[in-house]
Order: sequence, then structure tokens, then C-alpha cells
Amino acid sequence: MFVGRSGRAIGQFAGGALLFAAVSAFTPTAAHAPAVPSVRVAVVRAAESTDKRIVLFVRVDGTGLVLGSYQGHLHFDPAAFVVDSAVAGKDGSRYVNPADAPKGAIRFAGFTTSGFTSSDAVRIVGRSLKPLAAAKITAELEVAGDLDGKAVAKASLVSATSVTDK
Repeated sequence: MFVGRSGRAIGQFAGGALLFAAVSAFTPTAAHAPAVPSVRVAVVRAAESTDKRIVLFVRVDGTGLVLGSYQGHLHFDPAAFVVDSAVAGKDGSRYVNPADAPKGAIRFAGFTTSGFTSSDAVRIVGRSLKPLAAAKITAELEVAGDLDGKAVAKASLVSATSVTDK
């Protein structure tokens, strides 16, 4: 008799051959393993944008958890993009600090006790002084957690390295 890691019998010798029981019934597979929680930030250009008036959404999404909190920042080249307004999302308690926008930085954060109903963390309206790609817009999360306050591993916080279209 052979016993697997779970302590259950997985096979036995019979006439010199090893017969295995349905091993997959006793051992977890990748498809059944719990997902590693991760949180992703994205910067999305809204369809209502024009060449000169740009509307961006900073979106924060959790995978494998119910997102309870996050904090991050957006960076850009202020010689290529000027922020006219930055408004926090409406659900949960969301915050945006555009005080350093003239220097190319916007901070954002949010928390909730029941889960966010939208991934829209911040809506930014600005003017493009050069092609938007020249603004080198990026977003990064510093910290995120689930509803129970458990922090998401730093390696599982996914940054945005460019703007995508909606």
C-alpha cells in the first residue's frame, strides 16, 4: 500500500505492478487550488476624450479577494499633461489628493467595510500638451487589503505602466 501526502491510500502492488487509485480525487490540482489574491491598478482613457481634453479613470480591481482598502499614486510628465480636475469615486470612502499634480503626481486611497461596487477610484480630466504617450502616465499601489484587514502581498500588487483605451 502506498500512502500520499494526505495520508490516504493511493495505490498498491498487484502482481508486480503498481495500481494507482484515482490520485486526482485525493490530491488538489491547480484548478482547485485557491487563487493568490492580487490587486491591479489600471489607467483607462474614456471614450469621451478628445485630442486635447483627456478623461482618465484610475481603476482598482481585486482578484481572489473582496477588496477592502488600497492606497497608491499616479505619476506623469507635467510638461505633457495638465490636470484640470481629479475626483474620487463615489462608493465606499475614496480619497484623492491632487495637490502635487503640477509636479506630476496624484495620490489616491479608499476603504470600505462592505466591498466596493465600482472599480473607479479616481476620474481625472486634463489637457494633453503633447501626444498622451509622451506624458508617461503610470500608476502604482503601495498597499491593499481585504475586508478583514489582511494585507495583499507586495508582489501581488500590479501596477499600470501605460494608459489603455476604454
